[in-house]
Amino acid sequence: SCLSERFREVEVTLGTNSSVRKSEWPPYWLNAEHSGSVVRFVDIQFQRDRTINEIKRMFNDVVQVEASPMPLRSIFVTLAKASRRTA
Repeated sequence: SCLSERFREVEVTLGTNSSVRKSEWPPYWLNAEHSGSVVRFVDIQFQRDRTINEIKRMFNDVVQVEASPMPLRSIFVTLAKASRRTA
């Protein structure tokens, strides 16, 4: 599959009863951010059904999930950031 199908910016809106356990996140969720009731990350192995199931397993109170396609430049920036963090 092509890059633009695999890479998605994902935004998860959580309810008030949700907890976030970053240590258990899949390794292919990059550049994760958590602010208030919103979690954002880039899924570099996006498959709609699997991704949604993983989100529901990770967060117990999911209100909404949005997955947006990424332009090639954003994919490059995401990978560059992630490689700097692991170096």
